[in-house]
Amino acid sequence: MKDGCIQQVGTPLEVYGNPANKFVAGFIGAPSMNFVEVTIRGEAGELRAENSFLRLAVPASRSASLAPGAAKR
Repeated sequence: MKDGCIQQVGTPLEVYGNPANKFVAGFIGAPSMNFVEVTIRGEAGELRAENSFLRLAVPASRSASLAPGAAKR
């Protein structure tokens, strides 16, 4: 709950494995999560999350939800 609004309802494994938003992701876990700003880039039909020191392939199961944000931070 944040500011009187429920952010996510689910089992502990559901919430931990698939947080609904950044607030939930930052709230769960011990130690708390760290966040890294990246840009989503597409190349040859694959998406990557990258910045100046990191380059990660986006799993195919997440590509469809991230594709609209390609080239955005």
